[in-house]
Amino acid sequence: MANDTQPETHRTLLRNLIARLEKESLPWYSRASSVNLWSWNIFSAVALLCSIATVVISGFLFKEQFATYGKEILVAVAALGTLASGALHLFKFREKEILRETGRIEIQDAIDNAKSLMASAQDEEAFSQAYHSVRARAKAIDESQHAGDSKLKSDSLPELKTPGVPSRGDT
Repeated sequence: MANDTQPETHRTLLRNLIARLEKESLPWYSRASSVNLWSWNIFSAVALLCSIATVVISGFLFKEQFATYGKEILVAVAALGTLASGALHLFKFREKEILRETGRIEIQDAIDNAKSLMASAQDEEAFSQAYHSVRARAKAIDESQHAGDSKLKSDSLPELKTPGVPSRGDT
């Protein structure tokens, strides 16, 4: 069978895979990393500011103010701080940001590697090997991200290994 009768060659498949990784996977990981980083920063700041505000407000309230509206203000500020702290623990924004940023770096490296393999491939067999290699790597990255998500949801954080980031037992 001649190459021109095949619906897609491995060169085309590799080119399409690179395009998909660049247009779908990389932006998703970048966005997810940014959202988690901003969420972590915002909720941490809210928790800290509420703690400080509780101390400052309680220090400036007189007995009369405390009896009329001061108690409600202190409870509201403390409740807001507690909700922010609870969201930090429940949603694990910092850990997810690390996980997604690692995924973004790995996807970018896979794209760069795929482009290099594509540039050096000379025949259909080389394109086939490059395509299957890059496809397997992209799948492994997705599986690693899913496993990391599952560990975060099950509070298996000490078992979560992020490449390049030492765990507590490694220090």
